[in-house]
Amino acid sequence: MKDYFQILNISRDATKKEVKIAYHRLAMRYHPDHLSDEVKDDILPKFLLITRAYKTLINDKKRKKYIKELESGLFMEEGERDKKERAEKLLREATTLINSNPVRALRYFKSALSLEKNNPLILSYYSVGLLNVGKKTDAYFFAKKSLELDKAQPIIYYNYGIICRDLGKSKEAISALRQALKLDKNFTKAKKVLNELNKGSIFAKILKKGGSNG
Repeated sequence: MKDYFQILNISRDATKKEVKIAYHRLAMRYHPDHLSDEVKDDILPKFLLITRAYKTLINDKKRKKYIKELESGLFMEEGERDKKERAEKLLREATTLINSNPVRALRYFKSALSLEKNNPLILSYYSVGLLNVGKKTDAYFFAKKSLELDKAQPIIYYNYGIICRDLGKSKEAISALRQALKLDKNFTKAKKVLNELNKGSIFAKILKKGGSNG
């Protein structure tokens, strides 16, 4: 846990009004919408930390609990947890943007990955983000890496499957989607894509057979 008072550059006895003023001043400087694309990836984690500091210190109950933990020295032990929580927040925000704004989603995935480089779920979604902006080869590399790190999450198999599908690797895609369904038989999206691939495979065989007969 970071020292939120230092982050907002305010004293421990700052009023709510002072907390708001400090936050808005920093938000004007660090909000991603005010920055160029070249620096957004580096600045986004800082902006999220500023926002978290504000939300904690503006809430009386959260602020009281935070100060108690800060004074007890627990913040030294919670540094890694703080990083993990920020990465998870970035991941959640990115997944909501993955279809509507793939470029921004990819930036968020990348920022989450900078906080937790070997998190298989983040790697998996990062690969989907790459796929959505046309970077299929890179997407395949990171999807495969995520699967090497974690073979227990159906979503990782699913993401790998759709990337293989878009790369024309039908056999790998079918295998991955079957495994996703083996882990979660109610995985509707995996069922749908798998059915589409199976139909396409059957159709391709019919065409091949017809061509050979001709």
